[in-house]
Amino acid sequence: TAYEITYGDWSSDVCSSDLQPDVREVLLTDERPHPFLPALFSAISEDRRLWGLELLIKSRVDWLAEFASSAISEACEAASASGSVLHLYLVGFESFHQPDLDLFNKAVTVAENYAAIETLRSLERRFPRTFEFRRHRAHGIVLSHPWTTMDSLLENARAMREVRFGDLRGQSLRTRLRLYPSVPLHALAVRDGLLGDVFSEGRSDRAEEQ
Repeated sequence: TAYEITYGDWSSDVCSSDLQPDVREVLLTDERPHPFLPALFSAISEDRRLWGLELLIKSRVDWLAEFASSAISEACEAASASGSVLHLYLVGFESFHQPDLDLFNKAVTVAENYAAIETLRSLERRFPRTFEFRRHRAHGIVLSHPWTTMDSLLENARAMREVRFGDLRGQSLRTRLRLYPSVPLHALAVRDGLLGDVFSEGRSDRAEEQ
């Protein structure tokens, strides 16, 4: 059973066995919880009702580089006291084609994406019982967008095979860019005449709603 909270809501009452007896996975919705993770797992170890908890967080490539050797490692060490797990279920890689990363304003390079994946695997080797990153295979990749080219697809395919991206993401070919009207890429797509007037019905996901 999964339970979703924000960091400000965290307390033993929120996830107590009395209120949520089947909860073992908690999705932390905060975007940047990394500095607080060691203290959080230390607090979990003090309440036996929370032992064995799996905390799901998301991150970015640059934040992973910033915190992997400090807060994330310290959190994994602290989690061992309660048999808990830090589950980094989503890192937004988005592409292994540099023009795509520049288009998305990711402020990272393909090389940094490669390094981040090696960091995840290194953490898994160091903390096999308290760190997880592959179970849900939900890490971010955006292969289809209005500016996709055959070159970008081929470059992504080569890189994804090299880094064994199938371990990190399922159904990668089905991912698409969401062009919310409030983001600059939406204005760019309008400028380039790449938006349709209608959205076809019958899709099995939430794309039309979003």
